[in-house]
Amino acid sequence: MFSGAIIVSILIGKLRKGSIRALALIPFRRLYLIFLSYGIQFALMIGLVPGGARYVPPLLHLISYVLLFAALLSNWRLPGIPLLFSGSALNAVVIFANGGRMPVSLTHLQRAGLTNYIQLLLADGSRSHQLISESTRLSFLGDVMVMPPPYPRPFVFSIGDVLLALGLFLLIQWGMKLSETADKASFVQECSRDSKPVPF
Repeated sequence: MFSGAIIVSILIGKLRKGSIRALALIPFRRLYLIFLSYGIQFALMIGLVPGGARYVPPLLHLISYVLLFAALLSNWRLPGIPLLFSGSALNAVVIFANGGRMPVSLTHLQRAGLTNYIQLLLADGSRSHQLISESTRLSFLGDVMVMPPPYPRPFVFSIGDVLLALGLFLLIQWGMKLSETADKASFVQECSRDSKPVPF
């Protein structure tokens, strides 16, 4: 979902005569925490994390969100960051309310045609997701929406994911026009000075 959101955001930014190179001017602090966070989540998603104790995947998921929130708080004044934080928080709430894995709608997985992933979840073989059941808490915050075919890469997503995509869109739109912003230098200094401190 997010790769598509980034591509669409960049295309719209280009239509608005923005510059992709200007994205490098975004004064984003502690970017390495973002890469660490999503690196952990990606490893969980594709099963790179060894079995071990049952608490290991939820613990790693928690660490990934701590890193993510730390990075976002460090850049709070940037456009789109509050939405990114809100979307991440919603996802975190439903994940940790359900033992450290994101609940997913079987019906919407079927609509998306994700047969292989359905088989994996039915076998309880995913360390990052689980099927929604009667015991699922806050299921409305889970992956209960779908982008079905004929979209080239169908997927399921959550309310939190929608906020994340909107946050990325706003940040990219602002960033691509950053070189044309008259008060760019003062804004960069203000962001660097006023961003909320975190212990990293």
